[in-house]
Amino acid sequence: MKLKRFLKSLINNFLFIINAILWIFNMNSLGEMATGIQVGKTRKEKLIYGLCSFLQYITYATIVGLIITIWWWYKGETSIAEKISGLHMSGGK
Repeated sequence: MKLKRFLKSLINNFLFIINAILWIFNMNSLGEMATGIQVGKTRKEKLIYGLCSFLQYITYATIVGLIITIWWWYKGETSIAEKISGLHMSGGK
């Protein structure tokens, strides 16, 4: 689960523009398609999570933000985007 979660987050963060286009067409993000892990069920929840993921991506510009996020993933805790948005993962067993 930790590896799938890491891959989903990595894919979604680095391909943010493509995921925004997929959101417009009401499709799952590339990370969700690749791993089966889904965050948010409705279009609004996915938008909130996407915006929070973008904020998380910006924190990667600071090494501290990247280190904290990787540490939380390693411990199995929620990411910055999940903490801010209040949404949680589902699926991806």
